[in-house]
Amino acid sequence: MRPYNLPDRQPDLVPAFVRGLPEDGSGQLAVFDADGTLWRDDVYTPGLSLVGLSMLSVGHAPLALTWGGDYYHDQMDTDGYVVDRETGDSTALVRETATGSIPSGRFPDGARADRAGLFASAELETTKWLRLSLGARLSHFENRADVGLDMGGAVENISSDLSGQLGVVVAPADEWRLAFRLAEGFRAPNLYDLTNVGPVPGGIVLPNPNARPERSLSTELGVRYAAERAALDVTVYHTRIKDSTCFFTATGSLQSCRAFSYSARADSRS
Repeated sequence: MRPYNLPDRQPDLVPAFVRGLPEDGSGQLAVFDADGTLWRDDVYTPGLSLVGLSMLSVGHAPLALTWGGDYYHDQMDTDGYVVDRETGDSTALVRETATGSIPSGRFPDGARADRAGLFASAELETTKWLRLSLGARLSHFENRADVGLDMGGAVENISSDLSGQLGVVVAPADEWRLAFRLAEGFRAPNLYDLTNVGPVPGGIVLPNPNARPERSLSTELGVRYAAERAALDVTVYHTRIKDSTCFFTATGSLQSCRAFSYSARADSRS
């Protein structure tokens, strides 16, 4: 395999999209556009996660309690260049901000994000035929960046949420299990949603500094039969998402969303 011919001054840059090299090996690397756009986006993510398990009892019923917390910090170190494929000369990509120019790849240099959460879940086996589960998570997200004056300037996106879930499993007989689950979901905007500028199939993605968190409510119902020589497992679930992150074309037409309404699954063996 013939190596790419990258300029010496940017040995650690990566191409956006490779279109291929001439068969005779001449010319520079053909990348995202005709100018030869290169970038490097590094994310440094120190963090800490703590999980504990406590075995308790409610009366004579065993109670398993899982609890913990986590914290993560993302810091972007990024730069980019436009390389002249004929001369090899390069021009740094920058974003103009209220305080001056900053380096830019697909993300603005110095963008940072913090994520913190506390969670707990409990599982209680009240009787031989009934098991209950309950859980909750408190989450907090902060994103800060400067996307440049032409994209809206300084961005500060902060959101918090308390979400929960409830589950019930009933076993009316040894071979049968009936399960029900109700769960809330939460997804805060990340640096990709708020600051990313770059290519996607069919066009360019631009950031939305005003993106709102996605919230969802899911219900799930399952039936399982397991005997010595046969088994059947059927699950039906439905999810409703509010403020789903969607992608639009330059003319304002809806292109895609990260959302779904319902689905079902069935498995059997004999």
